[in-house]
Amino acid sequence: MIRLDFKLMRLTLFLYLFFVVLFSLLLFAFPDLFAANERSNGVYDSTAFYFLDFLFSFLSSASVILQLGGTFEPKTYDFIGSLPVKSTPLTRWLRSAGFFAVVQLICAALTYSVLDIGISFARMCYISFANTILFLSLALLITLLARQIFYVFCILYGYMFIDMIVGDNFFRDKSLFVNIFATFSCESVDVNRFAVYCISMFSIIVSILIIKSDIHRKMNLLR
Repeated sequence: MIRLDFKLMRLTLFLYLFFVVLFSLLLFAFPDLFAANERSNGVYDSTAFYFLDFLFSFLSSASVILQLGGTFEPKTYDFIGSLPVKSTPLTRWLRSAGFFAVVQLICAALTYSVLDIGISFARMCYISFANTILFLSLALLITLLARQIFYVFCILYGYMFIDMIVGDNFFRDKSLFVNIFATFSCESVDVNRFAVYCISMFSIIVSILIIKSDIHRKMNLLR
């Protein structure tokens, strides 16, 4: 199953690693491109957040959707479920999520070491990990619920791109991209990030309950 997972997610995983390498090279070669400017007390504006909050979140969650999507689609679920697979979907998701979390940590550490940003490394991780964790957890949950990759992409990335385009004016401090907009107070950012982590945890718990209940097998039997 690991080989099949890699085959399904190969394109997005390659793009993810390409942009990670590109980001790292640009960060060291042209640090001025990512210069952190303090917009308000404790809130910094940096091009790095376009990578950390948006691009990496998009490509990592897209990889997970492609990895697990075929498993839960109605036409393929019974067949894939009949195969002698040792790793459960949750284990496969945890393996991928762990990989992306480690890479995100490395990128956050590189960003913190290169940029002159007046916050602690712990806070840097706190504010820059939230979106990746959220989209990875939502990728799992919405894949379980929608069961077709097309609908998962429409729901998840439809919201992502709407938020990215109008979030500063429409969603304001409820936007997922408060780090990119950098127009809100430090307290608002903290509340926003905490809410994002809570939604992520809730999504993971619901996903576990759905997988443990084997609801998809029961639904397929009723068709």
